[in-house]
Amino acid sequence: MGMIRDDQADDQARSQLRTVLLAACAILSIYFLTAYLIRSPLANPPAPNALLISGVTQFGADKSAHMFLFDSACLRQWEDNDAANQRSPVVVYENNKPLGPAHSPHHEIEKIGLGRYAHWKGFGIMFSSSDNSNPLYNGRNYWAVTPTKCGHEG
Repeated sequence: MGMIRDDQADDQARSQLRTVLLAACAILSIYFLTAYLIRSPLANPPAPNALLISGVTQFGADKSAHMFLFDSACLRQWEDNDAANQRSPVVVYENNKPLGPAHSPHHEIEKIGLGRYAHWKGFGIMFSSSDNSNPLYNGRNYWAVTPTKCGHEG
């Protein structure tokens, strides 16, 4: 009689283990499928003349600052150098959504952030993410869209 109860307990334990393993496999499958479906659209730039913004640096020693810098030789032809006459046509995108306001003062980009950006001679593109998260770690792609095709040097 004790032997039958031990066998039943073993069967029940195996059945529970099998259920737990199947549930874990289902959860992992859903997780990886979701991660695949919402991955960053690196292969889908927002426009034909988009240059991937990579190798950015955070402005200054204050890690609470929201401003990041990107410089590329091919973007220099459009840089602004007159605060009263800002005309850079470069539009910065976060994934496939444009950031802004453009031509923002650098102190607003640094302290307020929230997608502000500017394109200045000697600095390149100064920008912040839409939610002030760090673009080095937030998993989003940033693009500089130019009026004409730009080389892909960074």
